[in-house]
Amino acid sequence: MAKKKAICSIGDCGSDVYGHGLCSKHYTRNLRHGDPLFTTRRSPIFDLQERLRKRVLKTDSCWLWQGSQDGKGYGITRIKGRNIYVHRIMYELTIGPIPADKELDHLCRVPLCCNPDHLEPVPHRINLLRGTGASATNAIKTHCPKGHPYITGNVYIDKRGARICRTCRIEASRNARRNR
Repeated sequence: MAKKKAICSIGDCGSDVYGHGLCSKHYTRNLRHGDPLFTTRRSPIFDLQERLRKRVLKTDSCWLWQGSQDGKGYGITRIKGRNIYVHRIMYELTIGPIPADKELDHLCRVPLCCNPDHLEPVPHRINLLRGTGASATNAIKTHCPKGHPYITGNVYIDKRGARICRTCRIEASRNARRNR
């Protein structure tokens, strides 16, 4: 004899039970809202702001994202099946669209911060030079390791893109010829 399937305990639902006497729709509503009959629809923008607000820890200066992160430590969230940076969403929700030729620079240097006041749209080059990576470190250098200045006539860019002092290169070539 086949076992009779249980149906949802909510009124005229009639769907098969998923868990705790509720169908999957009512079970999910109960989990999310604490009420299996919750049906109020809010605007998608309000839902997004509410969703983000729940995962932001506001400190004295930064708004720290408490959710998922990418490999570099930036906060991300999933919207319509795509991972999106939280700082970009917060900037667009509070200040406006990010110009197409610019990217957001964290002025506070905290990748998890999503405080729009700590974000500034700048060109890619400026963002790189303000950072702490190899590009920024090398751009600060004004002299080669032997003390020769990196000026227009004394700089050679090799095929890898490395900046080489012409004076040192000429000196190395002379020493190599002398040793042969």
